[in-house]
Amino acid sequence: MKKMEISKIQIKNFATIAELDIEFAKGLNIITGETGAGKSVLATAIGAVFNPRANKTLIRNNTDEAAISLTFTDGTNDTDIKRIITKSYSKRFIDDASVSAAELAENYNDILHIHGQFENQDILNPDNHISIIDSFGENTVLPVKKDYDAYYSRFKAAAKELNDLLKKKAEIEQQKDFMQFQLDELEKAKLSDPNEDKAIDESLSTLKNTEKIYTAINDSFLSLYKGNSSAYENLSAAIRALENIPERSPEFESLLNNIISIQANIEEASDTLRELGQKYSYSPAELTSKENRSSELTHLKNKYMRPLGEIIQFKEQLQKKLDSSQQIDAEIKSKEDNLAELKSNLIEATKKLSTARLEAAKILVTKIEDELKELNFTNPKITLSHTSLSKYSQNGNDSIEFLISTNVGQASKPLAKIISGGEASRIMLAIKKVLLEIEKVPIIIFDEIDSGISGKTASIVGKKLHEISRGKQVICITHSPQIAAFGDHNYLISKSSDDSNTYTDAKKLNPDEKINEIAKLIGGIHITENNVVSAKELVENCKNF
Repeated sequence: MKKMEISKIQIKNFATIAELDIEFAKGLNIITGETGAGKSVLATAIGAVFNPRANKTLIRNNTDEAAISLTFTDGTNDTDIKRIITKSYSKRFIDDASVSAAELAENYNDILHIHGQFENQDILNPDNHISIIDSFGENTVLPVKKDYDAYYSRFKAAAKELNDLLKKKAEIEQQKDFMQFQLDELEKAKLSDPNEDKAIDESLSTLKNTEKIYTAINDSFLSLYKGNSSAYENLSAAIRALENIPERSPEFESLLNNIISIQANIEEASDTLRELGQKYSYSPAELTSKENRSSELTHLKNKYMRPLGEIIQFKEQLQKKLDSSQQIDAEIKSKEDNLAELKSNLIEATKKLSTARLEAAKILVTKIEDELKELNFTNPKITLSHTSLSKYSQNGNDSIEFLISTNVGQASKPLAKIISGGEASRIMLAIKKVLLEIEKVPIIIFDEIDSGISGKTASIVGKKLHEISRGKQVICITHSPQIAAFGDHNYLISKSSDDSNTYTDAKKLNPDEKINEIAKLIGGIHITENNVVSAKELVENCKNF
C-alpha cells in the first residue's frame, strides 16, 4: 500500500453525530474531549466504512440513513470512500462508483488499522502470539510458513481420503451380507431392460383381449357346428326327418330346402369361425408366464420403492460396491503409505517452521524489550514458553506464549496475567511499535490506548506515538494531557443537547486553544493559571523530549 493519509472525514446521522466534517493532516492527529462526548464514535464511524456488516443500530435516532465519507490522499490524487447505511440495506462507493464489500477489501483492506483499548486483550491472549511472531518474520517466517501450508494441505487432504476410505470399508463390511442378498435376488430376477414391465403390461393387455376373442370364437363354433346339440347337428336331424316324409308336398319341399340352405350358411359361418380361431389362437401358458413375470416385477418395484430402471442401476451399484470391497484393502494400504510419506515431509516442514519462528522471536523479543525500556519499564525481560504439540494444525505444532518479568528478581508470568491497565497498554504499544516498523499500513488509529497511565509514562507513550507518526499518519483519541501535548494537530470533540436530541461536534484547535484544552485535561472544569503554565510546559517539553 502506497503512502496515503486521511485528509477529510464527513459523517452524517451516525450515532450521536448529526453532521461532522474534520480535516486531518499528516503526522500525529490528537483528538480529545469530555468523557461521553463521542470521541470513540469517530473511530467507530471510520471502522464502519470498511466493516463488511452494517450495524443499523448506529443510525441516528429519528433518521433513516447514516453516511460516512473518507477522503484519502497520496499528495497528488484524492480517493473518496463512502458507506451509506439504511435500515434495510447498505452501500459502498469508491469515487461515487458502487462497489461490493469484497472489492473494497481487495483494494483498501490494508489502508488503515484501528487499535482500541480492548485490543490489549487480543495481544495479551497467548492464542495470538504465534501470529505476532509470523507477522514480524514476514521475510523469514512467512516463506517457510507458505511451504508448510502446502504440505499441511496435502497431508490433510490425504488424511481425509484415507478416513473416507476406512469409513467406506466399515459401511461395506457392515452391509455386505445384506447387499449380497439383494444382489442375488435381483440377479435371479434377470433384470436387463428398464422398460420390461411396460412391455409386459402391453403384451398382457393384448393376450387377455385375444383370450376373450378366442373364447367367443370357440364358443360360437361349438354352438354352431362342433359341440353337442350344435345347430348344425340339430338341422341335420330336422333335414333327415323331413326327407323321410313320403310324397312330400311342395310346402314340405320348400321348407326342407330352406333348412338345407340355413345349414349351408351355418357350415360356411363355421368355416369362417375356424379360420378366425386359428388367427386368434394363444398360449395359456404364455399368458400365465407373463402374469407371473408382471407380478414379480411389481413386487420388486414395491420392495425397492423405485422404478425398474433405477432398480437395474441399484443392482449395478451393489455389484460395484461388492467388487470394491475386494479392492479396498489394497487402496487403503496405498493411501496409508502415501500418508506416511506426506507426514514425514510435514514433520520436516514443521521443524523448519519452528526454527524460523524461534529465530524471529528472539529478535522480536529483543526489540520489544528495547521499546519497553523506552516506555518506562525499568528492567523488562521477555521469555518464550514453547511446546511442540503432538497434533498438527494450520499453525504447525507450535504452542508459543510470551512471558514477561517487569522487575529484577520477579518471576516471569504470562502477559494475560498482567493486571495493571497501564502495563497492558504499554506492552501493547511496544509490540505494535515493533510490528509497525515492518507493516505497510499507512494510517494508524489509536482509540484510548492510554488507559491506566499518567505522568512521565504518559509522556513517554506520547513520544512513542509521535515517533510512529513520522512514518505514518496517526490519529489518536486520548484523555492524557501528556499525550495530547505531542499532537501536530489537535481536535476537540464536544457534545451538546436540546430537548429532543444529542449532538456531537468537532473543532480543530489553534495553538492557544490547544494549550487551553491541555490545561483542561490537567485541571478539570476549573482551569487555573498553574494549569495553563503546566500545559505550556508540556507542549514546550515535547519539542525537546
